[in-house]
Amino acid sequence: VEVFQSRAASAIKKVDQAFSGLKTAAGAIGVSFSVGSAAREIINLDAKMTAFGTTMNMSAERVNKLKQSLFDTSVASNVKIGTDELMAAMDSIAERTGDAEFIEANMRNLGIAIRATGAAGSDIGGLYSEIQKMGLSAEEAATAVSTLAVQGNNGAFVMKDLASLGPRTIAAYTATGRSGTKALVEMGAALQVIRRGTGSSEQAATAFEAVMRNLTSPDKQQKLKLLGVEVRDGLTKEFRPITEIMTEIVEKSGGSLETLGTIFDSEAVRAFNSAIGEYQKTGVV
Repeated sequence: VEVFQSRAASAIKKVDQAFSGLKTAAGAIGVSFSVGSAAREIINLDAKMTAFGTTMNMSAERVNKLKQSLFDTSVASNVKIGTDELMAAMDSIAERTGDAEFIEANMRNLGIAIRATGAAGSDIGGLYSEIQKMGLSAEEAATAVSTLAVQGNNGAFVMKDLASLGPRTIAAYTATGRSGTKALVEMGAALQVIRRGTGSSEQAATAFEAVMRNLTSPDKQQKLKLLGVEVRDGLTKEFRPITEIMTEIVEKSGGSLETLGTIFDSEAVRAFNSAIGEYQKTGVV
């Protein structure tokens, strides 16, 4: 990293010198040959950032600050990733939200998340795009993603999978009105339980989506009410945490897959496999 920083810094200086004179084209060619790959990366980054700034209608000064932030983040001691991965995350967020301020505020969060999870930059960008829609600050976003990562480290639904599948599950959950860091933690906890009873994280995400689809159906809600389970809080009328709802469903049904089969479709029933197995063994969820 130190070698790259040194070469990159030198490249930046020479690129600036090359583009400041009258013989720009010749200078640029000379730079590319003299400083090698480090210069090419800086030149490519400059071109990408210019295009990004144009698309996002950002001033040249703002683009330069963002470019410096991207570079500083990529070579930070607790990040050390390629600028292309950070650019992929930025592009993903820009495409989904168009929120340049959110990108600027979360640059370091993005870098740390990519490094810590090993997930693709575009996937991390997709995850943060859903977080942006929840209106979380940079600090709140960092806390939420950190908690999800801890859940993944201690469970079966790892953070790398959540990065790619999270946008689907977050969208399904926040459609109920649940929001904020607490909602993300609730969703993460439910996914961990569901994942233990399915064959893959993809299947767990699909089962979670099915549960949310079923729970928002008036017909299913009526059947659950007869079972003794209320999907919404009696006073606030807000959607209750999915962890509470699933726990009550298992308890009220006596851990019976047959009973659940009369309420939910087969895809949603799969989400309860692990919780029911635990209930039948220990009497609690």
